[in-house]
Amino acid sequence: MSAACRSFALIVSVLALSVSTARSETIVDDAGRYTVDIAQPTTRSTTESAAATGKITNYVLLHDNVTTAEIVQYSDFAAGTLAGKDLAKLYDGAAQGGAANIHGVIRSLVVYQLGDVAGREMLVDFTANESKGVCRCRFYIVGDRLYALIYVGPAGSENDVDVLHFLNSFRLLR
Repeated sequence: MSAACRSFALIVSVLALSVSTARSETIVDDAGRYTVDIAQPTTRSTTESAAATGKITNYVLLHDNVTTAEIVQYSDFAAGTLAGKDLAKLYDGAAQGGAANIHGVIRSLVVYQLGDVAGREMLVDFTANESKGVCRCRFYIVGDRLYALIYVGPAGSENDVDVLHFLNSFRLLR
């Protein structure tokens, strides 16, 4: 192969790698009782906060590639905190709080079924650094745990194949 052909092949390979999507990997989180396909690499973090109802522990699995992010977060509330509460009000509060955190406007909020759990899916439009962005989030309350699957990216990307694969791959382990 000539030097020119090798150079061309190298350029094509580099370009293909630069536009290819991140490789997705199936994560089984036994402690979190879920499985999900999420782009790699990921980072994990855990934080605790105090609330009037007791301690809240937040667990985050994050893939961040600068322009987009895929996030699985679950929050464990003190035992009995969510039991017997009006789930519709809890979901509305979670949606309002999530939109407020990114200074966004809720475009839609609908019931989203995951097996026998009736959760919510919302689309939030926001502006950051003079760019329009979108957040697509699905959240589910199971016992005293709130799960949130979050995609953040440029406006118009919320229906991309990789985004829907990430969101649709989430399963609860019982």
